[in-house]
Amino acid sequence: MDTKISYANRYREVQELFNENKYDECIAVGKQLLCDITLPRFIIIKVCILICFATEDWDEAEEYRKAGEQVFGVARGLITAENTDDETEAGFVLLRKDLDSIAKDQARYIPEQEDDDEEMDVEREVYGEKSEEENEDEAEEEDVMEGELEQQKHDIEEATSGLDVNEEIVAGMNKEMERAAERPTRVNGVSNTESMRNLSLRVRDTNYNAPKG
Repeated sequence: MDTKISYANRYREVQELFNENKYDECIAVGKQLLCDITLPRFIIIKVCILICFATEDWDEAEEYRKAGEQVFGVARGLITAENTDDETEAGFVLLRKDLDSIAKDQARYIPEQEDDDEEMDVEREVYGEKSEEENEDEAEEEDVMEGELEQQKHDIEEATSGLDVNEEIVAGMNKEMERAAERPTRVNGVSNTESMRNLSLRVRDTNYNAPKG
């Protein structure tokens, strides 16, 4: 069998599947046909066009549209006035028309892109990252808590003055608050600013009439 006839018949099989609205089969057979490295450029372009028309997947259509455009550019570049004829030129015109039609449809129905800020929020949520605003808020919280820490230490000193309190207990409380202030990280989902608030409550509720050691 003549090679050109064989290629034409194989393309016709893809085309018939498309005409019968068997789009999934059309795409599958078309992709299989494109695996043939000996396939003529004209057939490659026409199969790419059929896949674009058959698929409902925008990304897939765009992939094969670009492939068709690339092969079209190569084929068109190899044609000169000496090696062309009316039939060849008419074929290029039809291919160009179909590729342009697909490009317009792709541009018209391009999927809506998610808002950049929303995408960044999702990424931060997935990877545990924080926004600049969140970092600024946390920095402000840390500053406030440092001020509260100093006040709490002062309150402890005043509350324990004149009382018979084990100095090691007071020193231990002060060190615990200082360590919490030095680690602006999150542990088990709780920030140190939150931990410091809890510690602050414990300090305020402490009975400073502690027993002697």
